[in-house]
Amino acid sequence: MKYKQMMIVALLLSGCSHSLGPNDGVKDPTSWYDIGFSDAQGGLIVRDNETLAEWYGNPHINRDYYLSGYHAGQQDLCQPARLKIRFERGDNFPTSCDSVKDAEILQQIWIN
Repeated sequence: MKYKQMMIVALLLSGCSHSLGPNDGVKDPTSWYDIGFSDAQGGLIVRDNETLAEWYGNPHINRDYYLSGYHAGQQDLCQPARLKIRFERGDNFPTSCDSVKDAEILQQIWIN
């Protein structure tokens, strides 16, 4: 009797699970923009398409939107006042700011 109950519970639980199929995952281009923006704000380096596909379950990456969002996130984060807040929290210098136009100046501000 317990075996039957366990099988019923297992079937019910497996029926509720969902795995990503080839057409699931991130589809909306604005989502790729948001992902890029978030990566830059988090201080991450630009992720390659393979990594993005693995993380978000979709091999069809909208690279232009991702990079556009990343650039916007850099522009928002990599400002002296914003970096000062992160420095005061004890964070490391954000890697996403390493490739902005004034990166060397920002790094000097960071360490002084």
